[in-house]
Amino acid sequence: MVVTYKIDIDKLTKIMQGAALMGAGGGGGISIGAKLVQYMKDQGMIEKITLIDANEVPETYHGVVVADMGSPAKFNDSSNFGIATLAFSAIQNYVEKTGGSVDFVVPIEVGPINSLVPMIVSAVKGIPCLLSDGAGRAIPTLTLSTFSANNISCNPSFLTDNNNESLALMVDTPDKVESLARPIISSPEFNSVAGLALWYMTAQQMKQSIIPGGMLISLAVGYLCEQAQATQDPVTFMLNNLPHSKLLARGKYTQIQSTSGGFDLGRVEVNMGNGSKLIVYNQNENLFAFRSDSGAVVATAPECISFLRCSDGHPLTNADISNSDEELAVVLVPGPAQLIYNPSLVGIMQSITTGLGYGGNISPAFTEDERREYFDSLIGLGYKLLSA
Repeated sequence: MVVTYKIDIDKLTKIMQGAALMGAGGGGGISIGAKLVQYMKDQGMIEKITLIDANEVPETYHGVVVADMGSPAKFNDSSNFGIATLAFSAIQNYVEKTGGSVDFVVPIEVGPINSLVPMIVSAVKGIPCLLSDGAGRAIPTLTLSTFSANNISCNPSFLTDNNNESLALMVDTPDKVESLARPIISSPEFNSVAGLALWYMTAQQMKQSIIPGGMLISLAVGYLCEQAQATQDPVTFMLNNLPHSKLLARGKYTQIQSTSGGFDLGRVEVNMGNGSKLIVYNQNENLFAFRSDSGAVVATAPECISFLRCSDGHPLTNADISNSDEELAVVLVPGPAQLIYNPSLVGIMQSITTGLGYGGNISPAFTEDERREYFDSLIGLGYKLLSA
């Protein structure tokens, strides 16, 4: 018997909020995620969502990855909330015409938006959505996905706008999808946001590539955020309950941001006192952090450089923050081992950070045991909460 899970609005909200931590600055904004949760409630979708562990998926099944692609800051109009489902329908129609089927849906990454849009597909199409994903965090390019690292074909990939007009990209690799998709998404017709469906795969391919537990970790972090609000120092509470997490800086901040080529680009400067700053550079996601006093880069992706709001300990993304008087904490939490210890994926990340101005090495910031303890602890808590 296949084991599946149902959720309610409380768990969905916690998943959305907690996903911002592993989103590492990207993956869409909490404010937009809250609108997405409300949209799913208003449309009667939440009770129709079915979640499934990757190991429970029958070997005869086939799945598809869906996502919203483009600038997270642009994804703020409810007319865009169903575009990933439109892209799913486009690839589903293509597959069924060739005699195949699509039996489950897969999140591309972890984030307040892209953790939720596959659940909309689950509700609308009546198929299960995986608890796991292809990145274990939010990622700035498709080439950083483990589906890419395992050479699963992208042919075909479908881009869809909110008018249900689709483009089929008949190319095999995600770098080609990316190079074709970015200019298309930046066009006035797409307005920097598109629904994306790609990586039609067998259950076996999925199980060989998937990074376990993204939604479970998000649910656990969302639960901890709720507990943190009742404490005198929410940030310290979160650090104490996120095993091996590290505080990089805490203080007032300034954000410098722009949108180019379907990406949000910029930096966040956190005042550390005595004229010193921690400067976090991003391309949608936070990719490296630099201390002005030491002149050193102190953290790099694929580890997760994340923001916590000091007043309540809630994770925030680059789409959420704006220049204000509130304090921000910058924390470092372990990234998934499947990215950290994969030389080809680290090389891709290094080419991106080089383009943003950091040409140094990317090295793990946590031991293998610390990383394992972090993921095991939060995934275990997530399962307990999901089953309650």
